[in-house]
Amino acid sequence: LVMAPAHGGFCLAASEDGGGTWQTRTSLDVTGHEAIESGRIAASGTSVHVAWVNVEAAKDDLDKVASPLYHATSSDGGRTFSRARAITEGFPRACPCCPASLVVSGDTVRIAYRTSVKNVKEVGLLTSRDAGKTFTFRQVSDDRWEMMGCPANGPGLAIAGDRVTLTWTREKAILSASSTNGGGSFSKPAVVGA
Repeated sequence: LVMAPAHGGFCLAASEDGGGTWQTRTSLDVTGHEAIESGRIAASGTSVHVAWVNVEAAKDDLDKVASPLYHATSSDGGRTFSRARAITEGFPRACPCCPASLVVSGDTVRIAYRTSVKNVKEVGLLTSRDAGKTFTFRQVSDDRWEMMGCPANGPGLAIAGDRVTLTWTREKAILSASSTNGGGSFSKPAVVGA
């Protein structure tokens, strides 16, 4: 499966012969708002998950760039998808042009993204253990990077069993932090580059 932005949403195409031929599989309506950041797609068996950041007309008065992060799921290999829904309601909204990272393993879905609250950029992790029905949020960074705008880069995410590793940039530094308990807690971020 591949997905690409289309007017008012995303178009998904599928190949069942290793990329030799492609068929339009479905399109995702993203509730009429423009998806300005290309979506992420991940699968586990026939379960397919997609996530993206949307521009929304109603902005936070304290943060003009913060946008909702949306999610949709398919249980039939991407032929049909659930209705897209904002999963950051109750959690920090996303920096709109910073790519998110999405990893799926069985029923566990993890999405790392750069948050924007009062123009302060941090890195957060959304975790679902019920195939995307509900999510919990954990702030991973404590960078206090104030920026009225968008740094145009987001966190990288890798998993191996219960080990979760995130890598991200802040002003003049590249950092990494790891969890050995599935994202319940993280090590102190280490500077790994500049």
